[in-house]
Formats: sequence, structure tokens, C-alpha cells
Amino acid sequence: AVAPGEVGIYHVWPQQKRMVYQRRHSVFCTMADAMFSDEFWHGYWQGLYRDVFHVTGITMQLSDCCRRAQHAAIRCALDKGVFVSLDLNWRPALGPFADLFAEVKPWVSLVDVVVISTDQLGELGKAISCELDSAEALDTAIQVSLVSVCEELRAKTLCICCKFAQKQGQLRWSVV
Repeated sequence: AVAPGEVGIYHVWPQQKRMVYQRRHSVFCTMADAMFSDEFWHGYWQGLYRDVFHVTGITMQLSDCCRRAQHAAIRCALDKGVFVSLDLNWRPALGPFADLFAEVKPWVSLVDVVVISTDQLGELGKAISCELDSAEALDTAIQVSLVSVCEELRAKTLCICCKFAQKQGQLRWSVV
């Protein structure tokens, strides 16, 4: 059983165009490891037809139990032949990129799609010792970067999320 509590809290400051999440002490982050063990995940996938399982790097950085639960989920989904997408979705407030990459690196050549934002390409380049450009030189740089990353990580498919700030808001698109 899980103790009662908050799933998570977020605060929005529209004038500052800023949002802050409080997840670390949520019920999700403090759950018992046994709640999402390999046994749980094998049971979850058993007898159910699921096409896709999507996970993010945020979960891996929340707590040790979340990290272990997500590793078990990915492992069991891959065992069942489920299409797995992994979005690094790095949040600096949760820890350094190098820590996140250490957690996801074993999975990038096993999952079906790896997703990363252009603003994180520079950090990824440092992690894999490969010079990568970020959002400023999108066209050529992203093509070269995609090939470099796929070759280095042996990733099956890599998806880059592109973001461009405008007065009216943010323009987003993806490159696969």
C-alpha cells in the first residue's frame, strides 16, 4: 500500500513564463520498489496487447525507486516485444545530463526510438565524446548529428525535438 500524499505539485508564473514542478517528495517518488518490480511488469504485460511503451528520463532522475521501476519496465517491455520509445527529456533541476545519460545509455541501442531535444545535443556530444551542434545550425548540423549519434549509440531510430521561440509562443517539430 502507498501512504496518502500528493502525486506532485507544480507552480505556474505566467508573467515569468516559468513553471516549477515539485516531484521529489511525491507518493510516486517514495513508493516501495516492490510495487513496480519485474514481477509486477511481467504481470502487467501478460495477456494484454499493448503496442507502444513510452518512457522519459525525468522518471529515472526522480528517485532510486523510480529509476529501478523504470529499468524493470523497459526490460520487461522489451522481453514482451513491445515497441519502446525513450525520451531523454532532461531537466537540469533534476540532475546533471551525465547522470541521466549513465542511466539511459544501456537502453539506447535496445529501445526502438530515442528522443532528444536540439538544446540537449551539446550535452549529449560531451557524454559520447562527439562534437555536436545545438539548435543554432539546425539543417546541416542536425543531419550530421543524427548520423553521428545513431552510429555511436547503435540506436535503431533517433528522434530530435526541435524548438524555436517566437513572440507568439514556441514552434516545435521533430526530425527522425
